[in-house]
Amino acid sequence: MTLSPQIEEYSIVDLDPMLDLSRKYLKLVVPEFFDRVRFISSNDFGLQEQLEPDLVINIDSFQEMPLSIIDGYMKRIVNKANKFYCKNPVGKYLPELVGMPQLSPEKLLDVYSLGRCTNIIDIFCENELLKARDAYVEKYLPPTPVH
Repeated sequence: MTLSPQIEEYSIVDLDPMLDLSRKYLKLVVPEFFDRVRFISSNDFGLQEQLEPDLVINIDSFQEMPLSIIDGYMKRIVNKANKFYCKNPVGKYLPELVGMPQLSPEKLLDVYSLGRCTNIIDIFCENELLKARDAYVEKYLPPTPVH
């Protein structure tokens, strides 16, 4: 809002504890815009469905959600937007690939099943990253609206 004064309202949809944190932080750092920020609980589907966004931004949270939750956000919010910016990982990787200790499979089950891009890739292989990027765009691209 500081960079684009023409923004009339900015809505944040998040978990309740994160909304509390966002409220406190934004009231402190941008009090002049605070009254133009709308805080919507991730559990309040009714308010989410009322949104008519021009732009939806999702950064690094879809990777932490089951597909059913992502699909709900896509249906209630993203598919109604004029534009959608999404930045999430293009795939998963094995911890030992980056020097972390190998973990037992049961500790990784949730991590590898969340998000839309669940293929395990070699993040240091350009060809795998290119394929994963193409798959990412396909998996997160909202459907074309029918008029």
